[in-house]
Amino acid sequence: MKIRNLILALLIVLVTQPFNIANAGALYQDLAYLSGTNPDINLQIRKNDLELNLLKSANIRVRVKVNKLYTTNDSTASFKISMYDVSGPTREYISSQSLSLIRGVKGNRVLSMNAGNFTSSSKSLEFDLFDTQNNLINVYSGTVTATNLAFQASSGAGVTLGASCPAGTFGECQIDELFKRVSFVARRQRHASTRVVKSDNGLYQVTLPVPRQAFKFLAGNRVRAVNLGNITGNGGNTTTIAEVVDSLGIGVSAPVSAFLHVSAGNGIVPSLILNPGDLTINTPPNGSIEFNGDDLYITKNGVRTVVGSGAGTPGAQGPSGPSGPQGATGATGAQGPTGATGAQGPTGTINSSNGATIAGDVTIDGNLDVTGTITAGLIDAPTPSKVGTDFDVNGQTAIDVTGINYLKLTDSNTGTTDEIFTLTGGVTGQQVILHVQNAINMRVDNAATADAIQWGRGTAAGSTRNLQVTEAFEFIYDGNAWFLISRYIL
Repeated sequence: MKIRNLILALLIVLVTQPFNIANAGALYQDLAYLSGTNPDINLQIRKNDLELNLLKSANIRVRVKVNKLYTTNDSTASFKISMYDVSGPTREYISSQSLSLIRGVKGNRVLSMNAGNFTSSSKSLEFDLFDTQNNLINVYSGTVTATNLAFQASSGAGVTLGASCPAGTFGECQIDELFKRVSFVARRQRHASTRVVKSDNGLYQVTLPVPRQAFKFLAGNRVRAVNLGNITGNGGNTTTIAEVVDSLGIGVSAPVSAFLHVSAGNGIVPSLILNPGDLTINTPPNGSIEFNGDDLYITKNGVRTVVGSGAGTPGAQGPSGPSGPQGATGATGAQGPTGATGAQGPTGTINSSNGATIAGDVTIDGNLDVTGTITAGLIDAPTPSKVGTDFDVNGQTAIDVTGINYLKLTDSNTGTTDEIFTLTGGVTGQQVILHVQNAINMRVDNAATADAIQWGRGTAAGSTRNLQVTEAFEFIYDGNAWFLISRYIL
């Protein structure tokens, strides 16, 4: 009867006082988007709050569509909006509010935020919007004006809080100073919303929600999986789960595949302990498990039997289970003894496309043509082991002598005289002969710069040595720079 009367009253109100739903959106306007990762998310402010009457309230209401802000896997989580005053030289924190949501939520949410103390008739505000994983999504801006500044509530004057904690440390002193500046207030409200407001004297007030009844995001929902975690020191009290539970996990984060899912033992604590007690007088229901201090019993088909060996009548052995997967490969066995040495083979020749290794000395009577690279500790040969292709020094300041013992230098443009600064690609102990065919200069660096040319005593650092046409130079590399050891004019 009451419900019918309520419906009739609502119909009368709708008929006599029509409400245009389309005008609801006109109560808010978009704040200016400054920066962020998702400009499609609009943060709006109630138009009436753009001009605050501080005689009534210093709160403004902002609205945001929250379906794109839920980014965590938790069943419930909170997004946050923080507000800052940018009217002065710095960006000063005013207040913030966190609102808890349930996964899958859609539509708009409205947050009431304290605009702080007004020292002038207007404030330039910035708003930081965070998702449910505390990632900064967007930054917005807007301007709010205020009247009746003399009537705004003050958090008090004369509060002096000067921390005298040791520098470079963090301990009880800093914690004490923190809680001197923070007060906590419990307030009855409809939503699971936490507010933080900075007062005009630098103190902070944290408002914690106390529900008028169950918070809205719990209405109509039931818990399907519960994790009790590690509950210790409960003093023998009973932990009650008031919701309908499909799966209960103890010590596991995601209970699956069973109504009760218990965490594995860790080598010190077992997964499950049954305290010993008396067996029931009557046979318990099928599936009952009992422990009397000597044996573990299970009841099946109306018969209570002992699990495993021990006193009492053992139950019938069940059928064999399926074969398990193949085990891992065992360790490699010990190496067998060395076999007998075979007979000496015939004298061979070096002819291998895959390379050849020779132990001992090699004597070559004639020419040795090598198309690849010879790697050896010592090569005794009457000619250089590697002759480089003629090098055109035109426009060059460095010569690559990698693996080269002899190199002829030419200049395709004799109209200009080029200057060589460095020899690159050398290895310690490498000797190279540079045979100059045209007028070329060399830059001397006695400061031992890497790959630089060292000319000898009495030569100024950074000086230029003018070379004659058809002149030969021999250098040796010490691992860092090249040293002139001989010079000859041909």
